[in-house]
Amino acid sequence: MHSLDMKTIITVYVLISYACSAMLIVVYTHNKHKFQGLTYLLAWSLSFSVGLNVAALYPVSPPLISTVVSNTLMFASGVFLVFGMARYLGLKLERRIYYIALAIFPFIYFFLVKNQYPIYTRIIFFNGMILPVYLHVAYLIFIKASSQRRKQASIVGQAVMLFLAVIALRIFYSLSDIKSIEYFNIQTPENILVILSMICVIFLTFSLQLMNNSRLYFEVEYLATIDPLTKVYNRRRIEDIVHTQLCNHESDKKSLHLFLIDVDHFKKFNDNYGHINGDSGLVHITNIIKRSIRKCDSVGRWGGEEFVVILPGLTRDEAIKIAARLVKSVCNEKIDLNGRLVEISISLGIATFTKNSSLQSVINQADIALYKAKENGRNRHEVYS
Repeated sequence: MHSLDMKTIITVYVLISYACSAMLIVVYTHNKHKFQGLTYLLAWSLSFSVGLNVAALYPVSPPLISTVVSNTLMFASGVFLVFGMARYLGLKLERRIYYIALAIFPFIYFFLVKNQYPIYTRIIFFNGMILPVYLHVAYLIFIKASSQRRKQASIVGQAVMLFLAVIALRIFYSLSDIKSIEYFNIQTPENILVILSMICVIFLTFSLQLMNNSRLYFEVEYLATIDPLTKVYNRRRIEDIVHTQLCNHESDKKSLHLFLIDVDHFKKFNDNYGHINGDSGLVHITNIIKRSIRKCDSVGRWGGEEFVVILPGLTRDEAIKIAARLVKSVCNEKIDLNGRLVEISISLGIATFTKNSSLQSVINQADIALYKAKENGRNRHEVYS
């Protein structure tokens, strides 16, 4: 099958690999200061491309260079991929085993070439070494990464799994069918497996770009919906959540309640302890709120020292119990300001959505209840009626 001769396939592979490297250079240039690990991910592509290029120089270059150097570079590319994904995913990585592998790989491969071991032995050795490397990448993505990072990197994980399948097939085929002494004399199905490997490189390159785009989208969405100080939803996001909950409320008739929370004497707190400690106080209260509500509830900073909590699917009495527990928790948990324990409290107004309610009308009702709580001595909750 002359149209599938290995020399032609490798030449095309080299050109495609350099094109993929060029794509990742663009990604790296625009995002190198935003995300960690991009340098290693670019090194994966470049070392793989150069390794292929060196291999394609055979028989112009000496066999030891075109085989040992090229395969060492391609093995190193897998190591760079592990390092890059670990840093990108924010994971710690024990690198010592990889440094050892990088050190011994060229010597073993040199020994195999120098002593003219059959080509299938070298293929099995290379793929046997690279297989656990790509398995480790898959493990980092699907097992070790946080749920958010896993979601962003899942497309990369799929590309890596495809790579693993091709590597396993090459090992299997090498164990059973390769007879040629020279790699460039091998015919199908090894040729087809190399073409599949080429497709994997393209897929992995695009998946890395898609992962980066997903991360950028998440960062933009995070900045647009999360309060930077307290790390809870901002006003805009709470409004969107209420709109969604109102649609659900209309269809399933479940009760939907709103808490409007205000920190008592917060201006005085800022004056006495400073604005930095005031920010610490807001974060302290936010953490208590998050611990006191359910996972299905939503909390957001409404503005200044005011917070809103949306509670779907509760009876009025159940909402009141949560409010009472929340007020008590804030009062009981003093805030530590550089070793000094300081009391802080909140007032809370409760209002309930009805079929014809709007967010603004319920906020107004909760504000009336909140004002009543402050009039009645603060550090308490009141229900709009």
